[in-house]
Amino acid sequence: MIKIKSVSVLVSALLLTSTVSYANFGDAVVGGLVGGAVGSVITNEVYNSNRHETRRTTHHRTHKSTKRKKQHHAVPRMTDEKRIQKALAGLGFYHGTIDGEVNSYETRSAIKEMNKAYEISQSAAMSNEEKDALIYLGTLFTFDRYLIAGGNDKKTKGKRIQTALKIEGYYHGKIDGAVGRGTRSSIAQYKSNNAMGYGDTLNFEEEYRLVNDAKHKNDKNIDDTIHSLKTMGSGRYQPEQQPSVLKLQVPGETPQSTPAPDNSQTPKGGWE
Repeated sequence: MIKIKSVSVLVSALLLTSTVSYANFGDAVVGGLVGGAVGSVITNEVYNSNRHETRRTTHHRTHKSTKRKKQHHAVPRMTDEKRIQKALAGLGFYHGTIDGEVNSYETRSAIKEMNKAYEISQSAAMSNEEKDALIYLGTLFTFDRYLIAGGNDKKTKGKRIQTALKIEGYYHGKIDGAVGRGTRSSIAQYKSNNAMGYGDTLNFEEEYRLVNDAKHKNDKNIDDTIHSLKTMGSGRYQPEQQPSVLKLQVPGETPQSTPAPDNSQTPKGGWE
């Protein structure tokens, strides 16, 4: 009953706050929360980040393939394990390097602290529901970082716009900061659907409106996911109770459940 409640809370919030197209999760080995409701927000950039573009000319096939491999090694690939660490760091439980080593002492300790804080368990073990929620939360924290990043250089601005369009459900590509045909097409669709005229560029006011709306939705999704995590612990685990302490009877008090002491039996001088 608790599991159903936690998932339903998150599903309702996501459906109310986002109009998002479902991504292709054919190669995503994720089930439960992420594979269902949460998956509607996590698009190709999340689970298909290592998928390569298949359209390339025969003449440049070898050159582009080699260049792509170099870029792949230059930029560390985001994994579900790293997203879990990002989530734990965003929640204030993890303070180490985002290296994907979820079985390290520091990461396991962070998981244990989260479980205890949210009254889920006293161990460092995680259920599938916890894993899925943390993976999603790590993605949301990454989105938040892109949205609030300072600077107006092309790459930073491009990531901010792509992230906002992704949250709003218009962009389904990789968040790389390169504003190409796919990003411009998403901008044009966003403007058309929001009565902002035609065109594939955004002025300052239009960009602010897009990013501001996406920020509110992303914040709501973060709050709902954290609430879902906390709900997972409701009723499952009760913190260890402290041993009961014998309460001494205060002189002059008479407990209602016990008869008054016989004064004739009280030592001279009363209670010490």
